[in-house]
Amino acid sequence: MAQQEAIVIGASRRVGISKNSGNPYDMAMILIAAPMQSSQKTGNNFTAFGYQQKEVDATEEAVQAIGRVAQRLPARLVLNVEAEIDERGNARAVCTGLAQAAAAAAKAS
Repeated sequence: MAQQEAIVIGASRRVGISKNSGNPYDMAMILIAAPMQSSQKTGNNFTAFGYQQKEVDATEEAVQAIGRVAQRLPARLVLNVEAEIDERGNARAVCTGLAQAAAAAAKAS
């Protein structure tokens, strides 16, 4: 498991049944503010400043951990991140919770 520091701005979880397929779904994600990157290529210049929202797949436990510190968001937190292989064989990062130091601080407040 790796740890990654990020500016966390929110978290969500959706559970339900698809109207189209009738299949159940359970999706959880953490929203982070990631620095925008400027780039310069031949014939194409992109200038960026500030941050943009990025979605990181998460476990239910990770969303609950963010929920316990929600009153302090946005906040710079250390996330536990693991790589998973999805059903199509693609690797993806999944947040599994907060690092111990962040979790302990959340309980203390």
